[in-house]
Amino acid sequence: AQMFQVGPMLFAKSLGNRQRPCFFYGREGNTEAYDTPGEQFVSFYSGDASVGCCFVAVGLYLLWQCLSHEGKLPSSSFSFKSALFLGILIEPTGAFLRTVADMHWFTDILTGSVLGGGLGVLWVAVWHGKERDNHTRLRNSINGL
Repeated sequence: AQMFQVGPMLFAKSLGNRQRPCFFYGREGNTEAYDTPGEQFVSFYSGDASVGCCFVAVGLYLLWQCLSHEGKLPSSSFSFKSALFLGILIEPTGAFLRTVADMHWFTDILTGSVLGGGLGVLWVAVWHGKERDNHTRLRNSINGL
């Protein structure tokens, strides 16, 4: 799901041509965009927020799958639960810090979050649909024996 985000994000950044807040307010010398060519007009939309929300959406789906099939998480899932918890905690924190650092406007963060979460949900819907079709085919082939 993550690899399908990069193209649309870069296309939107080039098409949007939105100035970063640090350049708008004249504070670019204090940011990571300082002295980096091409960083002035690539604010819309936030790729960091988009990737983070996509990760959380897919992670929540995987967690739901574990709980719905087995009723509980496997004992080896501690690292998965920890990663998902950190994603849910870090994503809004990272998005907030991007606005505080004058790298994105709030609407850039909001748009990136909605698009990333939406793409994660879309990827899950397609994947879940294919998984269900595979189970149906398998069941039909077993019943036909």
